[in-house]
Amino acid sequence: MVCGAAQSSIGGRRKAQRLLSAPCRKKLWGKVRKHIVKQQKGRKSKVHSPTIQEKVNSFLLQNATVTGKLMKCQGAVLPVYNLKSSRGRLWARSPAMQSLLSRPVWYKHLRAHHANFVRLKCRTDVCTFCHKYDKVLLPALRKDLASARGEVESVDAKYFESFDKHWESMKAQNRTDPDDCLSLQHVKFFKLFLDKTSDERSQKATPLGTVAFRQRLKEAEAKASHMMANYLDVLESCSHHFQTVHRQHQRREFLEDQLSKDSILVQLDFMENMSWPLGPEEAQDWFWATSRETMTTLGFYVCRWKGRALCKENYHYVSQILNHDSAYACQCLNDLVRSLPTDGVKEFHCWADCGPHFRSYEFLWNLVEQCRDVFPRVQLHFFAEHHGKGRCDGAFGLQRKWVSDFARTSTIDSLSSMKLALETGAAATMSLDPPPKGPAYYIKVFEPESKTFCKKFDTAGLELQIEYTYCLLLERARAGHVRVVNYVFSDRESAGKAGVTVGRAECTIQKCTDEWRRSFRAQQPEKNPLNVALLQRRLRKQRTFADIGPVSRRDSRLVELRKREKRAAHARSKYLRQKRVFAVNLKEDSTSSDETDSSSSTE
Repeated sequence: MVCGAAQSSIGGRRKAQRLLSAPCRKKLWGKVRKHIVKQQKGRKSKVHSPTIQEKVNSFLLQNATVTGKLMKCQGAVLPVYNLKSSRGRLWARSPAMQSLLSRPVWYKHLRAHHANFVRLKCRTDVCTFCHKYDKVLLPALRKDLASARGEVESVDAKYFESFDKHWESMKAQNRTDPDDCLSLQHVKFFKLFLDKTSDERSQKATPLGTVAFRQRLKEAEAKASHMMANYLDVLESCSHHFQTVHRQHQRREFLEDQLSKDSILVQLDFMENMSWPLGPEEAQDWFWATSRETMTTLGFYVCRWKGRALCKENYHYVSQILNHDSAYACQCLNDLVRSLPTDGVKEFHCWADCGPHFRSYEFLWNLVEQCRDVFPRVQLHFFAEHHGKGRCDGAFGLQRKWVSDFARTSTIDSLSSMKLALETGAAATMSLDPPPKGPAYYIKVFEPESKTFCKKFDTAGLELQIEYTYCLLLERARAGHVRVVNYVFSDRESAGKAGVTVGRAECTIQKCTDEWRRSFRAQQPEKNPLNVALLQRRLRKQRTFADIGPVSRRDSRLVELRKREKRAAHARSKYLRQKRVFAVNLKEDSTSSDETDSSSSTE
């Protein structure tokens, strides 16, 4: 019994003997320990308790914001939530969670049932509007909201008691916005409460002695209401922007996750230009403006079915044509479509950002031709303005890593050597996670001829404005024409007849005035011969001043001279350090002797 009580409460045999002052035999202790462990294994674990799952899930939702991403958890597709703090800090700040689960069980429970709640390290897909909303608008709103409440509460201290009570009850039911008091919902509710309270009081008779009080309260309410009205339009516009970002990203992830076997999904984007020469030894004249060549990369992320496997492929079209325009993007897309097997493919999804090279009538007409000749059904999707980070950007980060790794051992001085660097890096990456389970990477040098004429979608007599839509459906009609439907948002396409029929697609032909802008270099320093004549002239003029004769950088005499100079400098620094220590000790000795002499003279 002593052993059992000690094992359950103390947990160690030696500690139990020391605390209880009683011997605990090792054999008996082992039997009791096995029995208690067997009992503990038979208990119902808190990790998989449904009741605890609901409590933890509601707690995490209060401390997280939803993202546009989706992930698979135990065979189900769930939205990804971004935790406002780390998992450990959330547990440490919540006494309710501490009483519910211990720290180790807390981590096990989250890994088993709440893997879609993660703490994202940084926000990359943030535009100027999102940044200024967080850093400029919200601090100003927080300040003005506190000022508006202070104005009214200075007249009536209990004015907002019913308002706060109702808002807290809505929060308890998870009916409020995650931004809480800084959300559009709260500002609307706050202004509505002020206006409604003011109107109800004005309809009642004024009691004696409260005229001045009512007048001050009415002025404070009007000032606070006007202050909040200035934020409503701005918050409503920003809220629409955030909802657009979320809707488009969520729809794109859903389409890839639920991609049918007769569909192809393509996402394309331009990469920031890269330049060369690059190498393990960087010469000074490599970085002159006339000595560098530049290339551009148009990346395609392709998701399609190969038999029973869903394959994910990345195509990098590299070129020294620096025109990031619709003409080059259309030719690259057409070449990609020609290289893909399109037999049996009925639907083609094309995703792009809102750059003018993709969100143009020229690019739209190119897809109309693809719908008429190759795919019976084409959908053109755009991400929200100033957003669109995706799979292509991840592949671009890998491309920069491939180039830097290759340049550590070899010199990149031409487009062919750049292609070799990219192919070497792609092969190394695919060897770690081979296709089709892992993503595939293909590099292609593509430099087409420029066109003299371009075709654009004709919007004469139509209400379509491509800069105000994010989803267009192109369908091939029986007569060979293409019918255009404007859904505005991509998730409305699944709602049946939720789009607006634009009509039959027509085109206009215009003459191209811009030609390809190609990269060039005025000089190639790494290929120029060594200027021996200049070195010989310097040698003749400076021969009499040479101490050790002409040597190479790795000459043994020069190496020995550098070592000797290094030893002399080390000895010099050691001598100066010892000299300073000696001076400090001498000063302390003189001070102590003076104090002794003064004390003896005093006596």
